[in-house]
Amino acid sequence: MRDPPDYPGKVVPRLVTATASPYVLIGETLADVQAALPPGLKRADRTPADLPDVVEIWFAE
Repeated sequence: MRDPPDYPGKVVPRLVTATASPYVLIGETLADVQAALPPGLKRADRTPADLPDVVEIWFAE
């Protein structure tokens, strides 16, 4: 997500699992957080159902 209320001005990927997770990365740019993602993830295109704040979605393969 870009510029979320809890981290204004930042790009914040959040770990999403079957339950709520407090784990996030925090970066200044999308490139910063992409570089920090663990290997083996696959990027999926956004869908119309995604929240407007969602920039990208990554899944474990």
